Amino acid sequence: PVLARLVRGGLPSVRKINLKGCSGHTGRIPDEIGNCAELRALQLFENALEGPIPLVLLRWKFVEGRSIELRGNAGLEIPADISDIGDFSELDLKGHNLRGPIPPIILRWKFMDKHTIDISRNQALELPADVGDMLDRVAVMDLSNHGLQGLIPLKLLQYKFVDDREILLNSNTGLVLPADIGELGDGVSE
Repeated sequence: PVLARLVRGGLPSVRKINLKGCSGHTGRIPDEIGNCAELRALQLFENALEGPIPLVLLRWKFVEGRSIELRGNAGLEIPADISDIGDFSELDLKGHNLRGPIPPIILRWKFMDKHTIDISRNQALELPADVGDMLDRVAVMDLSNHGLQGLIPLKLLQYKFVDDREILLNSNTGLVLPADIGELGDGVSE
């Protein structure tokens, strides 16, 4: 991987790295990318990168406004420590082929704190098991076209079908109903 060799080779003063469409560029983005403190533009889209996005890249893009492009990779993930990103006005991660669990803080920021967050048009994101716990304070949750997969938490379905809240899960072909859906009563339909 070219990026790993570049970063580990010690380039603290590099200002731009363009590895757009390097189909042989696979694996994770090395955490050492943070050592390139002067980096102002990083083009890594249309590669085969996967794994958690280093938090420093998200901070540079959404807090400091640096040009960081990661769209079209094989399967990047939202890092679990995303809550440490700092102050941001917008978090746009749509179309990044993201997969893996959505950190609960992302949904809290989007639906409770009303931050501008877009995680739609992704590849295989998974809902956190406790997503239903935040719905006691949320009337509408639109998760349509987010590339969601995996088990739908029962509590989320309870809010949708029993409490009649607006929970939109359209165009997420990888979602699976829980085996215990019958516990919600007779009025529940797929």
